[in-house]
Amino acid sequence: MDVGRSCGLVSVIIPTFNRREWLAETVKPVLDDPHTGEVVVVVDGCRDGSLELLQEWSRQQPRLRAIFQENAGDAAARQRGVEEARFDIVVVLDDDIVPSPGLIGGHARHHAQGGRHLVLGYMPVQLPEPRQPGQAAAMLYSRAYEKQCRRYAEDPDSILNTFWMGNISLSRSSALEVGFSTKLSIRRHSDMVFGIRCREAGLDAIFDRSLLALHSHNRSLKKFAADSRNSGEARAKLMKEYPEFEPYINPFAQLPWLERMAIYVLGSSVMCPACTQLAMAGSFRAGRMRVWGVETLSARILQQIEIYHGFREAQRSL
Repeated sequence: MDVGRSCGLVSVIIPTFNRREWLAETVKPVLDDPHTGEVVVVVDGCRDGSLELLQEWSRQQPRLRAIFQENAGDAAARQRGVEEARFDIVVVLDDDIVPSPGLIGGHARHHAQGGRHLVLGYMPVQLPEPRQPGQAAAMLYSRAYEKQCRRYAEDPDSILNTFWMGNISLSRSSALEVGFSTKLSIRRHSDMVFGIRCREAGLDAIFDRSLLALHSHNRSLKKFAADSRNSGEARAKLMKEYPEFEPYINPFAQLPWLERMAIYVLGSSVMCPACTQLAMAGSFRAGRMRVWGVETLSARILQQIEIYHGFREAQRSL
């Protein structure tokens, strides 16, 4: 099935869920790249018209392939896409990024000489200007991501310990060997599992800022809180599965002592419900008043409380 590296073409895998209105922003720049041999979009069980849109588009664009699967999560959708891929190199993109010109060719060049490489591109958050109320979650995500990228640049060996999916490439054979799916019941951080598996499989990780794609990150406060709780739950399960990676997985390992103590108190069973509501209300009202510092700080407190709550509850059940 695989086509050799010498042809310079790659398979681009894009899992998608409920993103019909924005799919063109991700798919069209990929199709415009001459190194794209095919685009495999895996529709993960959503029925928002994404499949029909892609099928109609593929009639005019034979390199575009739409595949439907019942909802199984983004990791399973990536796995399905890799299994269906026809080229030896796979570029795996999230459906909420806007690829820059030359992104696919840049990934392809990293693999032209062979080797077992996992290449990670750069996907900064696309923040609207001027700032609007309700963007605290995106601001926090952007800060955390940029901090992570600085760490990748300073210490390439850290890439696979704290891996972020969304703009990556590797050989199809390596992807199949490592596998994107996980038997762990987690709703976040399947990318972290993938990074650990790649390390165990002996892949070399490369971070390349020139492989640019803008990330359209957008979360309501309620969704942000739910994601944070799921993150804490997933990290507790990952620590049990991969205890040797605890310093990278533990969400509180790098926090100052005083901040950790405050989170433990605010996230306790007694305090958590009231503190969560207060932090959410505080962020919402501060945003409406355009007091950006308070909006972001309140969202940060909400995030840490929910991470701790999910982490603690998962540890108790394990």
